[in-house]
Amino acid sequence: MYRIIFMISFLFFFSCSPVVKKEKPEYKGNKKVIVKKKNRNLTETKNSWAYDDNSVDESSSYSNDLKYVDEIVGKPDIGTDSNRIFDKYINKYWGIPYRLGGENPKKNLDCSAYVRLMFNEAAGVKLPRSSKDQFKKGKYIKEMNELQYGDLVFFKMNFKAISHVGIYIGDNKFTHASTSQGVTISDLNNKYYKARFAGGRRIW
Repeated sequence: MYRIIFMISFLFFFSCSPVVKKEKPEYKGNKKVIVKKKNRNLTETKNSWAYDDNSVDESSSYSNDLKYVDEIVGKPDIGTDSNRIFDKYINKYWGIPYRLGGENPKKNLDCSAYVRLMFNEAAGVKLPRSSKDQFKKGKYIKEMNELQYGDLVFFKMNFKAISHVGIYIGDNKFTHASTSQGVTISDLNNKYYKARFAGGRRIW
C-alpha cells in the first residue's frame, strides 16, 4: 500500500515541476563555459545607415562600416578663381549634420537637399528634390576622368538604383552630405565610392 502511495506521489511531483532545459556547454580556449541564451523575437541586424536623401524616394540601408568610409580631406581653400562658385558655400555649410529628409541648412541636410541648396545659392539653378530626379537633368558623363568642376556625381549605394549625389570639385574630390560626417569632401578614388559610382551629370 505504501509503495503505491509513494509511486503516485513521485509521478505527481515530477509532472508538476517545470522542466529545466540544460544549457549546452561551449568552450573558450580550454575552459568549458555555460552560455545562457535568451529567447529573442527580434531580428538581429547591424546598425544601418540610410545613405540617401530620399524622403521622396525609397531609402536604402547600409552597414555600420559606412561611418569609416570618409577620410578627412579638409575644407577647400577659397581662392580668386571666380569659376569655383561652390567653394565658399562648402565652407559655409561644412559639418552640417546629415539627416534623411533634412532640408534645414541650419540643422541638418540630406545629400540631394545639400546639392539642391548649393546650386540654388551659388548659381541660381533650381534642381529637383531627389537624387533620382536630379540624375535625369543635364548631360550624362560616364567616366570619372571626364568630370569637370560643378558636375553632379551619382552613386548606387546598393548597386541597384541611384541613391546618393554630390558635386565634383576637381582633383577627384567631391562635396556631399555624408551620413557619418555631414557636409564634407570625399575622394572619388576611395574604393567604396569608386565601386558604386554611377556617372555624372553636367547641368550647364
